[in-house]
Amino acid sequence: MENTIFSNAKFTNTSRVSGRQWKDEEALKSKLKTFAMSKRVSFKNRLIEREERKKVRLLENSIHEEVKSKKRAKTRNTELKYKRKIEFEMRSSGIQVIKKTENIRRWNKKARNLLRTVSPEFINSIT
Repeated sequence: MENTIFSNAKFTNTSRVSGRQWKDEEALKSKLKTFAMSKRVSFKNRLIEREERKKVRLLENSIHEEVKSKKRAKTRNTELKYKRKIEFEMRSSGIQVIKKTENIRRWNKKARNLLRTVSPEFINSIT
């Protein structure tokens, strides 16, 4: 009696890897085909969806560009602000023009690091 349960060709384990006799490959394939056919969308609907995706993508790109331009403007403003700050510090501090540069080598390291070279136009604009 036990052999008669699995004697049906439907339950034989010929090409199955998993060894599950209750899974019929043909039935699974036909189920998948019918499922795919029911999911199929008409050509007009696909074109409409494609256009909607394009619109969304363009909107996303424009938003990203706006954010990037705002970031660029912000970094540009911070750089300009930093440059103005340095310029105002230099204007407020005492400025000396050093004509004999031989003695700079004998200065201590901190004094040499504080030394800044400035264009003659800047010196003329200060005085």
